[in-house]
Amino acid sequence: MKKRWVQQRKTIAALKDECAALRRELASLTRRAGTAPVPAAAEGTQGKRRFRIDGFRSFRTKLGVSARQLAALLQVSEQTIYNWESAATRPQPAMIAAIAELRALGKRELQARLLKLQSPDSDAGATPAKAAGRPAKKAASKSR
Repeated sequence: MKKRWVQQRKTIAALKDECAALRRELASLTRRAGTAPVPAAAEGTQGKRRFRIDGFRSFRTKLGVSARQLAALLQVSEQTIYNWESAATRPQPAMIAAIAELRALGKRELQARLLKLQSPDSDAGATPAKAAGRPAKKAASKSR
């Protein structure tokens, strides 16, 4: 039993030495290349984004954008924005990427995009229903 224990300790010591040598070699190579190594945990998570409800709501309020305007920018309905903010639903990964793209923009760039979206729809005599692409309600005629 003692013989086995001594052998295992020697194996462990050899493995520790080998690990230390590999770490030194890695540090030397990264110094030559001038880049820091990417941690193993971060390699698989590149490209993944997370969605936080409070972050989304504060993003919208910080920019002073209404739910309708944000829905127009993301090309979704207003109800979808409200559902995201109330945690009734979560956006799909493609939409999370679109939200991240908007978050990267500044307030002025966001306002410019909103103006661009609103300019083709802004007719002089357009009603809100026409601008939204809905038929306007007929006015009830009073005939007596």
